[in-house]
Amino acid sequence: MDIGAGVGDVVAILKNAGYDAIGYEPSEKARSFAARKGIELLNQTDSIEPKSIKVISMYHVLEHVPDFEQQINQIQNWLTKDGILILALPNYNSFDAKYFKKEWAGYDVPRHLYHFNKEAIRNIFQDRFELITTKPMWFDSLYVSILSARYQKRKFSFLYGLCIGFLSNCSAVFTKEPSSLVYVLKKRF
Repeated sequence: MDIGAGVGDVVAILKNAGYDAIGYEPSEKARSFAARKGIELLNQTDSIEPKSIKVISMYHVLEHVPDFEQQINQIQNWLTKDGILILALPNYNSFDAKYFKKEWAGYDVPRHLYHFNKEAIRNIFQDRFELITTKPMWFDSLYVSILSARYQKRKFSFLYGLCIGFLSNCSAVFTKEPSSLVYVLKKRF
């Protein structure tokens, strides 16, 4: 299940690979676009049975959820025993976040209601999920840095952003703090 499925691309990829995949998307506009591509997305989650889903993904979604504690409880209820939760989130400990400061596009205020780093994710999920691994999202630093350079109204913002994004990735090789991370968590009980 992909929560915050947008226009359904992840759901389509999974279905094309032979998986039984569903997506939830609250935006009518995004669901309509997905439907035009032949991808049906849920507009509510009432029909999802407890302990019926093996894997739930949320790519750049949790930071937008008004009550993420309630969302986590719901996810825990939906997941099977040993179910997997995959989160992709901006990381405010990254080089590009520190470089661009308040103009870092990863903050995306006011759309991002919360901001996370690895320690925050460990603390939030430690009682209910085991953190299996984290993976860097290398291209996010480039995209976020280009946007951030535009926010700063830099000359040649595209090239400037690419350079800072590249430096951020180089830094992340040593610090293990990339611009965005994918977290893979396993349900504890």
